[in-house]
Formats: sequence, C-alpha cells, structure tokens
Amino acid sequence: MWDDSAASSLDVSVDGEVSRLRRELQWLRAENARLARLLQLCGLDTTPAPEQLAVPAAAPGLVTMSSAVRDKLAMFADRFHAYSSCGAGCGTGSAA
Repeated sequence: MWDDSAASSLDVSVDGEVSRLRRELQWLRAENARLARLLQLCGLDTTPAPEQLAVPAAAPGLVTMSSAVRDKLAMFADRFHAYSSCGAGCGTGSAA
C-alpha cells in the first residue's frame, strides 16, 4: 500500500504545515497584544465581551432557510426592532 518514502514525504509535509501554523499563531498573538496596548494607550477598554449565545433560547430557536415563513418574519422583526431601538443614527456616529 504505502511505501516508506511516500509516508516520510507526507510526514514532512504535515510537520511543515504544523510548524507554519504555529509560527502564524505566535505572530497573531503578538499582533493582538500590540493592538491591545495601542487601544489601552488611547484609553479604550480591551477586555473581551462575554460570549453571546449563538442560538436563541426562546421559540422558534434557530431560524434557517427551511424554517417556516412565520418564524423568518418573526426573527426579522425582532432584529429590526433591536436595530431601530438605537435610533436613526445607529452606526453613523450621529445621534438620533
């Protein structure tokens, strides 16, 4: 089935990819720390926000393309209401 040279070649390829990913992760962590320091210098809080539940706990729950139209409209209305409650200037930097 497998000859030793093919297996060795695959191991080298996988090891190289793992090494590359470790270097990238190390770089991303350093960049994240650098950006957090810049934000702190500007007086901004860098504490991560608590995780939010990805699926609504209330009915109808997760709405997908196969959900009933009634559920899709209810989800849209709920999202629109949340957006409209912040005022007409939401996201524009201007007050409502």
